[in-house]
Amino acid sequence: HNGTMAGVDYRSEFTYDLNVLGYDSYPHFHMDGALRPAITAFNYAEMHSYSGNFIIPEMQSNAGGQTNYFNAIVEKNEQRLNTYRAVSQGADGIMYFRWRTCRYGAEEYWRGIIDHDNIKRDRYYETARTGEELQKLWPVLKGSSPVAQIAVATGDYDVHSMHEIYSLGLPAPREIARDVHNFFYRRHFLTGAAHPADPMDGIKVFILPHWEYIAPEWAENLENFVKDGGVLIIGCRCGTRNIDNQIVAETFPGILGKLSGVKVEQYGKFAAEDHRVYSINLAGKSVRAKHFIEELSTVSGVETIGCWENRAFAGKSAVTLHNYGRGKVIYCGTYLTPDLMESLIPLLPTDELIKFDLPDGVEVARRSGVAGDITFLLNSTEQTCNIPEKVLAECGTVAVGDNDTAIAPMEVKVLLKKF
Repeated sequence: HNGTMAGVDYRSEFTYDLNVLGYDSYPHFHMDGALRPAITAFNYAEMHSYSGNFIIPEMQSNAGGQTNYFNAIVEKNEQRLNTYRAVSQGADGIMYFRWRTCRYGAEEYWRGIIDHDNIKRDRYYETARTGEELQKLWPVLKGSSPVAQIAVATGDYDVHSMHEIYSLGLPAPREIARDVHNFFYRRHFLTGAAHPADPMDGIKVFILPHWEYIAPEWAENLENFVKDGGVLIIGCRCGTRNIDNQIVAETFPGILGKLSGVKVEQYGKFAAEDHRVYSINLAGKSVRAKHFIEELSTVSGVETIGCWENRAFAGKSAVTLHNYGRGKVIYCGTYLTPDLMESLIPLLPTDELIKFDLPDGVEVARRSGVAGDITFLLNSTEQTCNIPEKVLAECGTVAVGDNDTAIAPMEVKVLLKKF
């Protein structure tokens, strides 16, 4: 099955009835080459959160277009880089679109591995190289799954549909989930996506970005996650609507009130953000708030770690910390932004999180299975980057790529640590 399409619930019986879920991947519809890698990685992580490992029935093999568009060029070795990114995030099978470029019809310019003239060029040899490498890796990749220590909630049909119906002009939860995922992914944490109903094995930090609907069983699962030592970050407006998309009778955040230890006393949307700037004093740093404001009150034992520092809500609670069981809950009375995430990093269990010391623009992901850990290093920049020897030593032996520390533009290193 090819996915994902609008209007389909991919966590429903629809997916359970499939042997494997498929996702069509066309990264170069996103024209910004700097943002494309992390955005594509999030798309794969979201796909994995639906059903586990997946296949790609259509992987973009070259630049393409139809009558009124032509997307960004796929440069030398970039198709191979795109392939490894997909594998690193849980793709167990890939078919390229397409083999030979059509000479007629609506997709004459959807270029394939072979061009219109049927001559083998760089794209053909790049594809063959990738296939040979993956064939050698398969005995270790088989049965392995992506590792995520920081996961963001996404992929719930009801949550996203409710927002579309009653968006209030605010960003969709998936949009914020993507930005939060990208923040941690680009900082070289092992980052992924999950659903609040999922087992939280291996996840140290779980982020809930403005899910207005929270089912009772999800709340119970989140409570157990925190009790067992996890860190839960809750964005504003969570738990405010029921399954019928109606406002809950309880004080916000509704079903999450006990776990968060907060009550929302007042709330509202920023109507003119550049004219009326709202900011939060968080750990001595001024952080600009975006889109929405909540004034919070707390129960005994809950600490206010961030206060509104200006305008009508000055001095009121904005960000709170609730030590709960062996874990903690951080509630943010505004939208989750990169600046806010940056200020919250000191509150994360950094001694338990793997953070790779890598140059900007080098992506890292890991799969783990019965045979061992497979670590992927992808250089999506236009410069040769040097990987610290410590990183290479900790990740095992080089299975794909050169043994030296350098990694060329659009190149890949795959390292194996066998159990």
